[in-house]
Amino acid sequence: MEIKIADEVWIGCALLHNENPHKQSFTNDEILRRIEQENIYGSIRAGVPVHISQHCAANKPANPNKCRMLYNLPDGTKRLFKNLDNYHMSRENGKTKPNPEDIPQKYLPLLKWYNERYSQSQGQKNNDFPPKAAPINHPPQVEAIPFSNESELKNFAYKCPEKSGARKVCKKCPLFIEEDEVKKAVVQMLKADGWTVNRIALGQTHGVDIEATHKLKGTVLIEAKGEGSLNPMRVNYFLMVLGELIQKMDTPNKQYGIGLPANSQYAHLIIRLPLWIKQHLKLKVFLVKKLNREKYVVGCLAY
Repeated sequence: MEIKIADEVWIGCALLHNENPHKQSFTNDEILRRIEQENIYGSIRAGVPVHISQHCAANKPANPNKCRMLYNLPDGTKRLFKNLDNYHMSRENGKTKPNPEDIPQKYLPLLKWYNERYSQSQGQKNNDFPPKAAPINHPPQVEAIPFSNESELKNFAYKCPEKSGARKVCKKCPLFIEEDEVKKAVVQMLKADGWTVNRIALGQTHGVDIEATHKLKGTVLIEAKGEGSLNPMRVNYFLMVLGELIQKMDTPNKQYGIGLPANSQYAHLIIRLPLWIKQHLKLKVFLVKKLNREKYVVGCLAY
């Protein structure tokens, strides 16, 4: 049967809950083995393990799937998501269960059990991610530093710690910045400079990431990316953000910019981009550095 991988993961975990009512959660391998045993699709697809570990986990950043079907506990085990669970802000409006028409009829009793009993039980209120209203009520504190040349941009950038290179290590680094953090820090800097922010696209929202207008300076469109945990990943992010920005250059009357973490590799990639291209595009570069969970510094250079 053609079934979405996320729905198959949800069914596998729901079956484990019903078959093991004494257990609160299950390892990734237990969920994988139960999916394999049920064999709805006919084989285990390559995307199943990463859906279990990342894509379906409500309290992990969306990357890119933002469904909220599982909840990751501190010991790494998973359970089904509950209505009162907090979740990462990038998963706002993410799906929490399969649609009835998308799964075999024999699994519909699982949906009834989930809706009437499981999802209404006590969720996890204390975790690392704030309630969804927190980002609006508590905008980050931002200091802006204008650069006059690329040497200042290069000196502003930070180098990864020596033990970087693995995503688990990078995610624990105090310098690590998610894409939404970059966007919010740039937005706060623009507001402080007199810009009116018309749009900020958080999570996986389609369209331009940031659009702002200024009475004297006109309109600026900005595309942003997050840290990335490997050098090849950051190269891809850099090329992606440039490509996305160029596709949105519909008029020479607007200004265009890119927002990135102040990682030294990003600074190097910006400097390596031919100067005549940056000047022709009148590119604005915003590099974001995290001081702590509340404070950021944004360095900016206009070509």
